[in-house]
Amino acid sequence: MKNPKSAAFTLIELLVVVLIIGILAAVAVPQYQKAVEKSRAVEAMTLLEALGKAQTLYYLSNGVYSNDMSALDIQLPGVGSGFTKEIQTKNFKIQLSSSDGGNSFFAMATRITGSGALATGDLAYELGIMSNGKGQLNRICYEQGAGICKSLTGNRQCFDSDKDVDGWCYKD
Repeated sequence: MKNPKSAAFTLIELLVVVLIIGILAAVAVPQYQKAVEKSRAVEAMTLLEALGKAQTLYYLSNGVYSNDMSALDIQLPGVGSGFTKEIQTKNFKIQLSSSDGGNSFFAMATRITGSGALATGDLAYELGIMSNGKGQLNRICYEQGAGICKSLTGNRQCFDSDKDVDGWCYKD
């Protein structure tokens, strides 16, 4: 006959299993959240890249950069036929401005929350793309120390003297 006490798990064994699952979850959840945020940022980077290319085409055709998204040859979410300087996606507010008499432009994607408020804490970062006056586009990620920009740019830091950066860089 079998001993009935050896057929079940002890309370200690169950607590050890729960502890191991808790430790694994504590490690996995932040990494998952970081990966989700990185994919959201890549969405904004893609929109800004498309906006930058459309601005380049507009500049080649008209000799100036536009400060109106509806004038560009691009389909962006929330852009109709009227004058549009700002759009809002689910995760970002994207603003466009031209300066220097249309000889330069700057587009900024600011991280927002689901309610449309500016993001805070680890989610507080901005992505920007601008003309550098030499027919090239500079791409910058600004952050408040969350580490998302470093992760997105491959830890490539921008310097004020670094005006001809090819690819994305970050500034704290």
